Amino acid sequence: MPRVLAAALWKRLAQGQIDPCYFFFGEETYLIQEYSTTLMKRILGTAPRDFNCDVFSVDSDTLENALSIARTLPMMATHRVVVLHGLQQLRKADWPPLERYLEHPSTSTALICSSSVSDAKKFPSFLWQHTVTVECNRFEGPKLHDWVTHTVAQRGYRITPEALQVLLYEQEPDLQTIKQEIEKLCTYAGDTLEITLDESRRSRIPRDCNPSSRCLMLSERAR
Repeated sequence: MPRVLAAALWKRLAQGQIDPCYFFFGEETYLIQEYSTTLMKRILGTAPRDFNCDVFSVDSDTLENALSIARTLPMMATHRVVVLHGLQQLRKADWPPLERYLEHPSTSTALICSSSVSDAKKFPSFLWQHTVTVECNRFEGPKLHDWVTHTVAQRGYRITPEALQVLLYEQEPDLQTIKQEIEKLCTYAGDTLEITLDESRRSRIPRDCNPSSRCLMLSERAR
């Protein structure tokens, strides 16, 4: 089975191709969660999720139960979705049940697996052979800039190049942290619909801070 980019995965789905197993792996847990949720929504569509979607934080105790559900036919839907987060928690002795399932998977179930470990050598070869795999590592450079610009635009705002540089310089590189800061910046930008250096600076001043008080002076020094 192929290792693909996320864009190729969505294209496969748009063409009506639902694969029996997907594997998202890498240190960017925000992407893993986003891709898993998006994949689940696109596969299930309007089907009732209470009967056709099960999510597990997998370990040796839950794996067999999860795979048993994966073998169950969906209800009032064409497919069932079973999500197994945290494959990095499995020990070597825990893998055989998953290997047996992937050799003969249910054609009416989409099994979505994930791991926050980015080292491909940590996983058995059968996983790569039987899954459509998407690597979810940290964004850098232009790819990260494009993601921030797109995320800001989804909120109906734009961000100036100067504010973008400051945002990425001051934040941790994980997307969840950056998105939280974007939400805060959009709140401060308000009706202007543009995030500038001024909004970036103002967002770091506590909301209960009196402009004439000492906390504002401290905030100014922090710049």
